[in-house]
Amino acid sequence: MRLPDRVVLENLPFAAVLHDAAGNLVWANGHAEHLLAPEVGEQITLPPQAARALDRVRGGGGAESDLRERLRSRDGSIRWLKVDIVPVGDGEAGKCLLTTVIDITEWEGARHRSQALMALAQNLARNVTNYQATLHTLARETAELLGDGVLVTMVSPDGRWLQRAAHYHRDPVRRAAGRDLLAEPYPANEGPVGHVLETGEALRIDAFDIPDSLDDKYAEFSRQFGIRCFVIAPLISEGRILGTLGVSREAPPYTDEDVSLLQSLADTAALTILNARLQAEASQRLARLVSLHQSEMAAVASLDLRLTLRVLLEQVRIGLNVQAAAIYSGDPSTREREPIAAVGEQPSSSVRARFAEREIQRLAIPLTSKGRRYGSLELFNPSPFELDAEWSQFLETLAARAASAIENSRLAEQAARLDDRPAHRAGDLNRQLSRLSARQQFIFELASEGKSNREIAATVKLSENTVKFHLREIFRKLGLRNRVELARLAHGGQRH
Repeated sequence: MRLPDRVVLENLPFAAVLHDAAGNLVWANGHAEHLLAPEVGEQITLPPQAARALDRVRGGGGAESDLRERLRSRDGSIRWLKVDIVPVGDGEAGKCLLTTVIDITEWEGARHRSQALMALAQNLARNVTNYQATLHTLARETAELLGDGVLVTMVSPDGRWLQRAAHYHRDPVRRAAGRDLLAEPYPANEGPVGHVLETGEALRIDAFDIPDSLDDKYAEFSRQFGIRCFVIAPLISEGRILGTLGVSREAPPYTDEDVSLLQSLADTAALTILNARLQAEASQRLARLVSLHQSEMAAVASLDLRLTLRVLLEQVRIGLNVQAAAIYSGDPSTREREPIAAVGEQPSSSVRARFAEREIQRLAIPLTSKGRRYGSLELFNPSPFELDAEWSQFLETLAARAASAIENSRLAEQAARLDDRPAHRAGDLNRQLSRLSARQQFIFELASEGKSNREIAATVKLSENTVKFHLREIFRKLGLRNRVELARLAHGGQRH
């Protein structure tokens, strides 16, 4: 092979270096000087793996291709290089070795992030039944990916305090120093973490100077951990901020890509953290969550109102451990009402007599949807109801679903009385969809087919958050509340 033209090499969009048969540097283009000798006046030097490959080629080992080098620059950033070495030249020109080096940091970084998220999800899944192990895994792996130190904080139930849940530092000395710091809760509205909790968005600081107003313990923690550059991301699950995930290092400053990766790690971990919490809760709370899921599935899977309500009531009876439950039409303060569905001991006249004699407790929750009352959900129990926040929230959630089921049933009955001709239904659907943009109509069709937000996002090449925004707009424009109503609208009148 002839020696390549140096003019051609100089114009290549990547680094090119020529060595003679003895391994001495003969020539390098401008890209090589920038990539392999970043400081002015420094000698061009191949990365370690490439230098060893060069020796093998000099020894007659043949070309070496697609070598991957992971290097840490002086500023602490990671750089990925792809190296190829091939012998060139013969005859009087002599043998030379051509080395090409391409900076693939951006591509390799994206691949590395994807693998990191998958690895984190797998490692968290292994510890899903151990709350503390879940948090420690998150802290350790985040530090290995993005910085030197990591702090995970969790918000108290009343939202007023923050508690250090886990911390990790790659330096064992600093790791030990941070173990006793912030052991006690501290106010959730102070410092950078307080800002993240207030806004619900990640915060990046490129050069953190400890302010005089900062709490002494937080300031000491910042000094011990060497917090100079840091990013804090909220841990959000089911629309609620559980805590924060913060990563720090002395240098270099974090990039937008780093912030995005940290938020992805936080989003991946948040649901696992919540699940680990739930595993640590009492079995009654777990039973209530299962009941909520089953009631939702019943509402989606069946158009039989009485069957749906009986499933809901059974979940109420089991989840709240009451003797009987019933749903009545009409106003619960009057006697002019009829039972729509009931489980347990039937709320007959004898039950009402026992209630009047205070031998049995009764609790009535009005069933309302969109400001309209559809009846009441009533519970009966021989002992007083144990009312707490979770108990009440569970009951209110199921009451709302019962009201929604009744409303949907009545809407379906009204629709059935309208002109049921397919052409009429299709024309009505087309008129409604004309309110949507072309993209929203496409998302409507995908959602009506039962595709998840993630599947829709992959199809239309948008983020999941953007898909959620379009779905909210679709619901608003069409007067819908959820995907169940969307599916009923779509399947009630197919488009021409």
